[in-house]
Amino acid sequence: RLNNDEVKSLSRDPDVILLGMDIADRFGEYGLVGVAILTKKNDTDWHIDNLMMSCRVLGRGAETSFLYACAQVVKKHGGKQLSGQYIPTPKNKMVENLYPDHNFITQKDGIDDTPHNWIIDISDIPPAPDYVDLSITSKEA
Repeated sequence: RLNNDEVKSLSRDPDVILLGMDIADRFGEYGLVGVAILTKKNDTDWHIDNLMMSCRVLGRGAETSFLYACAQVVKKHGGKQLSGQYIPTPKNKMVENLYPDHNFITQKDGIDDTPHNWIIDISDIPPAPDYVDLSITSKEA
């Protein structure tokens, strides 16, 4: 978890992209339900340092839409690959298959038999479902 000062510092870094996701449906607005912090590793590779989403929107296409939006922003910055890490905890079990369910492939990390590191060519990330209408805002340094 990051504090406000750490987030402000990241927002000034030219190699960091901060994304927020708001969702609304026919029942009303859910407000800010997702945040991602993407960091540039090199000219073509970006890493998802943090990806947080409200559990109330999971399973409705929000996670697919948000990963797709992350990929589009990375592509705009010349990125070709996106990586992420899943570290199992009791609170995030419901997203343990997020990366493999979205075509990411595992990278062996030698920690144990559980895959933790994932990577994908951004062109292989599934598009947002047609029924999802979301607004993505980014703070790019």
